[in-house]
Amino acid sequence: MRLFLILLGFLLALVQAFSLPPDPKQVNNQAGILIAQLPYVDLGAVRVGQTRDTLIERAFTNESDRPVQIFEVKILGGQQQFTVTSPRNSVTLRPGESINIGVRVRPQDVLPAWASVKVFTDSDFDPSINLIAAGAYAEPDNGLSVIDPVFLGNIELGTGLEYPLYHALANVGFVDMTIDTMYITGDYSFYMYLESTPSFPFILRSGETLPLTLHYLPGENGFHGAQIVVRRGGRTTTIPILGVGGTWADPFVVSLASLQGATRDTVLEFHHIYETPLIVRSIDDVEAPFEIVETTPSLPVTLDAYQSLRVRARLRSSEKGKYVTAMRVRWESTDGEFAFTKRMVLRAVVEAPTSVEDPTAMHRIVAYPVPADDQLLIRASEECAIERVEVRTISGALWLRSDLAGQPRAEINVQSLSNGVYQLMVYLQDGSVESAPFLVLH
Repeated sequence: MRLFLILLGFLLALVQAFSLPPDPKQVNNQAGILIAQLPYVDLGAVRVGQTRDTLIERAFTNESDRPVQIFEVKILGGQQQFTVTSPRNSVTLRPGESINIGVRVRPQDVLPAWASVKVFTDSDFDPSINLIAAGAYAEPDNGLSVIDPVFLGNIELGTGLEYPLYHALANVGFVDMTIDTMYITGDYSFYMYLESTPSFPFILRSGETLPLTLHYLPGENGFHGAQIVVRRGGRTTTIPILGVGGTWADPFVVSLASLQGATRDTVLEFHHIYETPLIVRSIDDVEAPFEIVETTPSLPVTLDAYQSLRVRARLRSSEKGKYVTAMRVRWESTDGEFAFTKRMVLRAVVEAPTSVEDPTAMHRIVAYPVPADDQLLIRASEECAIERVEVRTISGALWLRSDLAGQPRAEINVQSLSNGVYQLMVYLQDGSVESAPFLVLH
């Protein structure tokens, strides 16, 4: 019997030694969570046939308290105009560590180009960063000055941008040219239009510019690429246009901002896009300081086709710091034949509380209260006056603007702004600009 037990123990040890390790995708509670630090990267204009290498520093950060392993970094889309130059091997990031990503772009034509660089990890949260670029002419196109594309930047939905094209459409040749026609085309041309176009054919004299204005009115989140086509004498010149409307970030990440000791609720909506009923039984893996306080309808619930589940998540922390947690909504068919998981990452920055009497101080401007709830009061010093005030997101997108025409005080209504950190820009009559970040917390 003793010999039998020894042999049995030896056999079990062999089985354990040669058994396959568990699939890392199934061990979600042991893997960290990697977060993209940028919604998108503008790689700029590159001459057709040439290449440009860009190093995206600290592109992805492990914001959890567990290690995460990166297996592969790939480019998705882009028609082979983008490639990854680094890293070449798998990397393990400890909590708080970041990784740099090298990207190469080689435009194949004078057109806008976009793709995403995606990181595959041992977690089931694989983040990505969007990339935009454009091909450019190497020199003026037979007298037309256009070389570089038109980059419109990031514009919030519901706002518009007027972009003068004076320098893009100039006759830099020594002879007059006749422009037969001009129009905007491309996948997202319906968000753009040209103002004050002349009657065609139009003669553009040597040394003159065509005083046109491009209007950009984004109607959906994401990248919007199009091109201006200029036809003249059998030749065609293309001017790429690149713009970002609203947000263009990882759809699986919800970023929150709060104050130490405060309670912050956010409502997330999950849409059932199949025609067969699905059962939602649980929401798993949510860790402190987050909690799920309510679902509508209550769980467990059977959702019919195209119905939605609303989830109210709460953030409440007595300690300042950065926090991240997974949230997995488990779905299954009513007959139990298939099941899947809708994944979401909740990340938050909790700041120390600021006294309502403590203003956001600049050199010659004070703004209070901090954090702002419904009204932000701005006061200039005695020797200066306020020309206008702008409220922008941290990425630079314009949210609010108020023209003051030389007033010493301003009052900005921030009730329409979501909770978070914004940049206050105060333009003074002497031409100087004062700026400082401030927090909105309703």
